[in-house]
Formats: sequence, C-alpha cells, structure tokens
Amino acid sequence: MLLRRKEMGMDREKSKKKKTMYYVVGSLALAAGAMVIVPKVIDYMADQFNNNVKPQDDDDDWGPEIVRREKPKKEDSDGEL
Repeated sequence: MLLRRKEMGMDREKSKKKKTMYYVVGSLALAAGAMVIVPKVIDYMADQFNNNVKPQDDDDDWGPEIVRREKPKKEDSDGEL
C-alpha cells in the first residue's frame, strides 16, 4: 500500500507539470498567433474604413483670410478695442 501511495503522488506531480507545460505552450502559441493576426486585421479594417469614407464637398477655402479693419476714430473711441 505504501508503494501505491508513492506512485499516486508521482502521478499527481507529473499531472501538475503536464498542466503547467500545456498552459505555457498554449500561452506562447496564442501570443505568437496574435502577433501575426492582429496587425493584418488592423490593416484590413483601416483599408475598409478609408475606402468607405464618403467624399467631402469641395469646401477647401479654409485658408487665412485677410480682413482690413478701419482704424477707430479718436472721438468715437471709448477706450475699448
């Protein structure tokens, strides 16, 4: 019986090591897959977004506008600009 208990203890240790190994390998595989797939998905979605944007009207007159101001007359001025 004593021998059987030792064998069961060793099986538990092996099982624990095996679970840990699967966890590490699975995590590395998931990370590697994400490093490959995520950039491709981002590029694809960015292209889809840029292709589906509606063209804007030709409203490109937002440049600087020079406006000539009249100088305030001294008699009309109350001290404010």
